[in-house]
This record gives sequence, structure tokens and C-alpha cells, in this order.
Amino acid sequence: EAQVVDCADGIAYNAHDLDDGITSELLNLEQVRKLALWREHEKDLDLKYKNLDFKLKKYQVVRQIINDLISDFRKTTLKNLKASKIQSVDDVRCAKKRMAGFSALMSKKNGELKKFLHKNLYNHRKVKRMEFKSEMCLTGLFNAFTSNSALLPETVERDGDYDSLQRRICDYISGMTDRYAISEYKKLYSPGEND
Repeated sequence: EAQVVDCADGIAYNAHDLDDGITSELLNLEQVRKLALWREHEKDLDLKYKNLDFKLKKYQVVRQIINDLISDFRKTTLKNLKASKIQSVDDVRCAKKRMAGFSALMSKKNGELKKFLHKNLYNHRKVKRMEFKSEMCLTGLFNAFTSNSALLPETVERDGDYDSLQRRICDYISGMTDRYAISEYKKLYSPGEND
């Protein structure tokens, strides 16, 4: 089960990050078109539909990438289970190799996509700046609330030992939306902001 979930998460994250990277224009479309997974599906769509709107084309290509990855994963996993004569979960645990995964060709294509996203999206200057700002915001909120629990809303229990207070502060912050966390940060650290 863990092997399947791990792979499913990777498929979802990579496909949606690719989509978001193109939409936000953080990814260069000409570079994206060099990816085997993208190139194959865009070519097919271009042959079928001559003047397809790019937004729709992007949606269809990403959808086809997801479908390809899932289909290959399913076929390869079933093939591995059959070849290894797996009958139970214990057999999977005792297996010398991973049962769930992609074929060699799809692993190569998926690896190319992952490498591309790391190089061009996850390490993009704008993404790194947003990560930095987010870290500053969350750290700032945590530090403010732990150093002065009176800053917490009345809905957060302030009494008790320090460790349990830290846990409640973490729970409180983790329940915030991005917009709310930024608003709270500004209220705490910007002198001109009203509560």
C-alpha cells in the first residue's frame, strides 16, 4: 500500500506542478516541449486538433501524462506481482525488490520530468523567495506566540506547561490559511496594522 501511495503522490504532485509552472509562466514552454512525456501528447493533440486553444491543450496534455503514468504503473506493478508470485502482503514485504513501480522506459520519462521540475520550478528564484517569505511568516508567528502567549486569541488555551503550549501554538498556526497567516503576521510585526 505504501509503495502505491508513494507513487500516486508523485504522479499527482509532478503533473500539477507542471501545470502550475506553465500557468504561472515560471516554466519556459519551449523547455517543457523538450520533455518526452509532454512532447508525445502535444504532438498527438496537434495532429487531431489543428487550432486547439493552448489552455485546453495544456489541460489535455497534463491529463494524458497522468493517465500514461497511472496506466504504466498499474501494468508494471501487476507484472511484477505475477512474476514474483506474490500471494499476500507478507510476500510483498519479503520481496527482494520493490513491487510497485514504473517500467524502465516510463521511469526514464518520469525521472526526466522530476529533474526538470527540480531544476526549473522548485529552484526558481520566485519560488525560493516565496518559500523564504513563508518560513519567515510562520517562524515569526510561532516566536511571537511562544514569547508572549497573551497575543494568542482567546480560543487557544494558554495555560499549561511550555511543551503543551508550543503544541497548541503549532496546531493553531497549522490551521491558518495562507492569507490569514500573512494577515496575522502583519498585525504582529507592522506598526501601522490594526488588529
